[in-house]
Amino acid sequence: MILGKTQKIMKTGISKYSKQFGLGKEEVQILVTSNQSEEVNYMICTKWNPKQKISFKNIMDVKVDILGFEALASPFLHKSVEMYAKYYDGAVSEVNLFLFEKNKKIGVAVYLGKTFKETLTLEKQFERLGL
Repeated sequence: MILGKTQKIMKTGISKYSKQFGLGKEEVQILVTSNQSEEVNYMICTKWNPKQKISFKNIMDVKVDILGFEALASPFLHKSVEMYAKYYDGAVSEVNLFLFEKNKKIGVAVYLGKTFKETLTLEKQFERLGL
């Protein structure tokens, strides 16, 4: 359930911003970062370059998160950032997770700073977290 909802929300955000910027969906990404205090930050990117900070509600394309999806997704996203910081021996603040859509699936591109580390599907990321 969480995987399906998260995929749908990210696809909504990517679709919304691809229309806003007049780009194809594969040219728009959502950058997820975090910090030690577990705050999760989001930026919309075009062609892998950050453009502007956005909120989870912006991604969902709603004014109010009535069902609390951000409260469900944020801990998973923070845990993902922490996991890669530990795995790649870096600081939480150095980890950048780019969420992107390709072939109707949501993928995750993992970077430590500006250094590419790996890509995987969102589904595989959930499996790694034991969800």
